[in-house]
Amino acid sequence: MSATAQLLLRDYAGHQWPTLNHKGRIARLAGHLRMGHRRVRALYQNEFGVRVRADEMAAIEALRHIEEAKNEHRELAQLAASLQALLFGPEADFYRPQVDAIRAALVPQGGSFARGSAEPGSGDQGRSAASNRDDDPV
Repeated sequence: MSATAQLLLRDYAGHQWPTLNHKGRIARLAGHLRMGHRRVRALYQNEFGVRVRADEMAAIEALRHIEEAKNEHRELAQLAASLQALLFGPEADFYRPQVDAIRAALVPQGGSFARGSAEPGSGDQGRSAASNRDDDPV
């Protein structure tokens, strides 16, 4: 289990701080994990006789989940930017049905950013209130 902790720590630190050396990465990891510098160094280097406690392993695995969530968020932000470019580009009327279908698939029903809402970030900033009323069968 300590070898797994070492691999997870080194992988996360390498991706998070690629320009730092190991000493700097250990210091940053200690801050993120809220653990002592010496303890993180022992886990990072997989020193002989070091045993990983369950709460420490959970914190280390949480780092990996945070990184995965950041990657998913980055991908969704890129998708949203490309969809917005289609909505407000020269061929907006052509792409609107496809964008509305993607929005319906991504936004859960009853969500606060449903189609036609005037909330910021809903993707309908370029449409007037009158055109929103014409589309909605209320």
